[in-house]
Formats: sequence, structure tokens, C-alpha cells
Amino acid sequence: MNLICLNHSGSPTKLLTDISSITLLVDKRGYADFVDYCKKNPLVREIVIHPHYRRATAIISFRDGSELNFTLLRHMVRKTINCLDIEDIRQNAFTNEFGMLVPAAEHHYEFMILNCQFSKYVLADRYRNYFAGFDFNTRATIFKYIQTRFNLIFNTLEDLYEPKPNMLLSIVIGLRADRKNSLLRMFLRSIEQLLFNIFGLITKRTIRIESKRRNSPEHSSSNQQRAAGQSLR
Repeated sequence: MNLICLNHSGSPTKLLTDISSITLLVDKRGYADFVDYCKKNPLVREIVIHPHYRRATAIISFRDGSELNFTLLRHMVRKTINCLDIEDIRQNAFTNEFGMLVPAAEHHYEFMILNCQFSKYVLADRYRNYFAGFDFNTRATIFKYIQTRFNLIFNTLEDLYEPKPNMLLSIVIGLRADRKNSLLRMFLRSIEQLLFNIFGLITKRTIRIESKRRNSPEHSSSNQQRAAGQSLR
């Protein structure tokens, strides 16, 4: 389905036990395939989708009473700033030893640090330990990539693990240098986000889709499923 796991660290079993939501980078086709796969899976009871601007949260309820939360990310936008080079991530993604499609080490680190700095939370120990386990050449690649992309001045990767106002300012300045973050494009994104929020209030965003394996009819029409996908445009 070409779904890239952005917040991986180690084996899938560790991922499931240590975090509250699995973040997947998706395109329009991948989003539709993900929903369709869940609908047809005999273990799934219901899918609850909460669309947001350029992303969606999908809560998968299973027949045994357990749940899994997924964040389906089309673009990472913070304060109308486009934060990730999605095409670069897709081009350099690879399948790791656990059969997971994951981003290159520098893009994985970039995603985690951007989340940390913009959301103002300290990077979890599981990721600190994961990045600390990289060899010298991989850490050097990450270091060079972050410095070049954001024009940051720092001595070690660990310097970015805690949110700092001056660090966030430097990151924002670096992101603003990207052509995708011109004042015009940021203004257009702000209008787009405003219209999306207004549309969401009118249509009541939450969408429930029952598994096709159930005997009862599905709660969601095709129109509702298309509405859920609008958050990823």
C-alpha cells in the first residue's frame, strides 16, 4: 500500500507497545487502500475516522475489543509552513529488516525533531536510544542533512532532543527559505485550512465505517468516505 511508517524504532512489536499512535505517510491511493483493507479484514469490527487538515486519525476497533490508532499523514504542516519534503522521503524510503517501509535515517530523525520542537515535548527515550545505536557514518549523514536543511548550529544530535525557542526559530527560518513556504503559498494554505475547518463544522467530520464482514449494513456511504479523504488533499 506504499505506507511509510514515520515513527518506527525497532521491531513492530516494540512499536505497538510503546506508542499511542502509529504515524503513516500516505498518498490518496494509499489512504483509500488502507481503509479498504481494514474494511475487508475479518479481525476488524469498525473504523472510526477523524479527518484533520492534510491528515486523518483512524481508530481501528477489533472484534476482540482491542484498538489501534493510526495517524495518516499527507503533508506535515505547522503554522501554515510545509515542514517535510514528501517526495524526497518517498524516493529514499526502504524496507527494513522487519518488513516495514520506513524513511531513510536522516528523514526519520528530521520528522521526530520537527514534532519535538513544534509540539514542545522532549523526545522519548525510545527514540534517543534508537538514534544513539546508529553507527558513525549514519550519524554523520543525519548531522550533515539537518545542518544543511535548516542551517542550524549544534554540536551533537542530542542537542535537538529538547524543545528550545531559539532552536525552533532557527528551524522556522530554515523552512521559510524553501520555495514551498513563500508568503503567497503560506497565505493560500491558511485560507485552505480555514475553509476545511468551516466545512468540517458543517458536515460533522467523524465517520464510522463497519467492516464488510459484519452482517449489518455499513454505516458510511461512499460520499462520507470521500469526505474523510478530503483531509489529505
